[in-house]
Amino acid sequence: MVGNVIFRTDSSNLLLGSLWNFLQCCLILYLNYQATFESDGVVFFNLQVCSWVYVANVIACFIYFKVACVKEESVRLSTKCGVFLPVGAHTISVLFGAPYINNWDSTLSFSMLLTSLMLPTIATGTSLSGRDTQFSRLKWVQLNELCALGGAWISAVVVPLDWDRPWQVWPVPCCIGATVGCTISSSYRIIVAAYQLYWPSIFLYINSVSEIKKQ
Repeated sequence: MVGNVIFRTDSSNLLLGSLWNFLQCCLILYLNYQATFESDGVVFFNLQVCSWVYVANVIACFIYFKVACVKEESVRLSTKCGVFLPVGAHTISVLFGAPYINNWDSTLSFSMLLTSLMLPTIATGTSLSGRDTQFSRLKWVQLNELCALGGAWISAVVVPLDWDRPWQVWPVPCCIGATVGCTISSSYRIIVAAYQLYWPSIFLYINSVSEIKKQ
């Protein structure tokens, strides 16, 4: 049982999680570009790379909770997300036609990467307040998660095409699509959070300057 968990939309947490995800996505896309287009078509999204990305995000989540002093229920939720999200993503991918025997490591790589793209916003958006939210009700699914899933689903169109390109190999298109979708949503969330945090202060400063000039 997860307990009573609350997700707040605090602007500082929103900005932190979005920056975390945006920088992560930019680094992943840059390294994928180098590996695919500058190293004779090497497939970047293998099990080793995605495992390292996943482990780094899980460790970062625990560090965040340690520094932020978030209560035990939130840490427990993040742990369950880190354990169950790869399993859920792997199961859904197989149900949508992903290989589960011959190419199981590629499907597992995609599941780990997708989990890594979701963990930052789940971790920074988790806190306690008075509202009951069950993990099983999927209340943690927000814009970032939907954009990552939507990007992966749309990009799967190129997998069965007979273009014989190295970037068509499963799970590269879906990994790139999920990362691009996450980048777009993170960019939007950064703008929204920065506006909510800094625009009131800037507006008050402009008003105060104008009042001083009038005097």
